[in-house]
Amino acid sequence: GGLIMGIELFFKKQEAVTKEVVVSDRFVDGEGKPVAFKIKSITAKDDQILKNACVTIDMKTKLPKTDTGKYQAMLCAACVVYPDLSSAELQDSYGVRNKPDLLSEMLLPGELATLMEEVAQLNGFKPMRELIDEAKN
Repeated sequence: GGLIMGIELFFKKQEAVTKEVVVSDRFVDGEGKPVAFKIKSITAKDDQILKNACVTIDMKTKLPKTDTGKYQAMLCAACVVYPDLSSAELQDSYGVRNKPDLLSEMLLPGELATLMEEVAQLNGFKPMRELIDEAKN
């Protein structure tokens, strides 16, 4: 067949891109193998909803500012499919009541950073190293 060159190239393909990533070797299965987290991409529309939830008005300047730490935590939580972060049993085991807090209780700082990097790349953000390199040029 010939090459497709029309608008159908942009038609919706599937709901989300998913990927399995091992972010910690502390969570292991019955055979002692590390258990992978499953993550998915979100839409730019959903991302904007997350960003909006992280904006506060600075009392001094009266300007909006984004809490980037809260945003990154919410983005990660929104993208983790497995384990089920909304599980009451899982949340209870860490003494937390929401998905972002659960991730920050479950994971060591380096593990959370690995997860954040994987989530960012899956959602089309360039790795921080690439952005830094681009800024230097």
